[in-house]
Amino acid sequence: MKPIVQPSSSFFAPAVRRAGSRLLLALSVLALPLVAAAASDPMPGAYVAAPVGTRVLSFLLLEREVDGPYVKGVRLGTGKMVGRAAAVGLTLYDRIGDMTAAWSVLQPYIEAHRTEGRFPMGYGEPIAGPADLRLGLTVWPVNDPDGGQWLGVGVTVMPPSGQYDGKRLLNPGDDRWKAVLALGWVRRLSADWSVELVPEVSFYETNDNYYGGRRMEQQTAYGVTGYLRWKFAAGWESQVGVQENRGGGQTVNGRPLNNAPENQRVFLGLSHALARNVSVGLRYSSDTRLQGDLRNVSEWSARMSVAF
Repeated sequence: MKPIVQPSSSFFAPAVRRAGSRLLLALSVLALPLVAAAASDPMPGAYVAAPVGTRVLSFLLLEREVDGPYVKGVRLGTGKMVGRAAAVGLTLYDRIGDMTAAWSVLQPYIEAHRTEGRFPMGYGEPIAGPADLRLGLTVWPVNDPDGGQWLGVGVTVMPPSGQYDGKRLLNPGDDRWKAVLALGWVRRLSADWSVELVPEVSFYETNDNYYGGRRMEQQTAYGVTGYLRWKFAAGWESQVGVQENRGGGQTVNGRPLNNAPENQRVFLGLSHALARNVSVGLRYSSDTRLQGDLRNVSEWSARMSVAF
């Protein structure tokens, strides 16, 4: 549900191959998905609550290659781009009433550049800078480690704090408020197996300073992510997951772009506990189906978490 968008196929009809149409095509590619696919991009185990009083410091490195653009599942462009992100986050576990709660903050830094081919005008320019801050709160109405079941309700708010220039088509920040509501359910099936399901709804503020002062609006977006986790050895765990995204189409100056991604993404992950309070993880993802937007050809993310 990350706001990544794509032009309508009508922009490529021979009768409209003129400067105005090329500009709308360029405007319809909003933002490279450098940090997440879904707006909050849940990692495996994110909705298993830690004990109250725990603090977790997290580090994330990510590299994603994208190609496109795509319209109705057909690739129309020749461009490829690589984006890299580094992020640091802090999570504090506390109580709200009788429920375990977690407060979190995450600050990403993004770099991206075109590697080959052509994108819509202005889109291939390299960028680097801080992205929008992510502020989160999760509460657990169900927190039953003995019974092997957790149910968390989370909200992530992203203020327009990242680097943004309205004269550029591609920016690290979005220059608008975004919010994600999520429900995370985790069930332990056995001593070694567990399953997770995380549906999400994302909301977007209007951007009145989008590429030359244009007005960009975005529809509500929906997504669901599922993981199957397997502890195959002491301190080792593997994960396989899938994500479906719907909605999120945009308009520029009132003109619908018909650009909702409507994509499916698969995940493969591996994690290891280096110590009682230190864990590392590696995850790979790729789009297996896409209607619009830029396609995630491959993404590698590495993370380290230190609890104290």
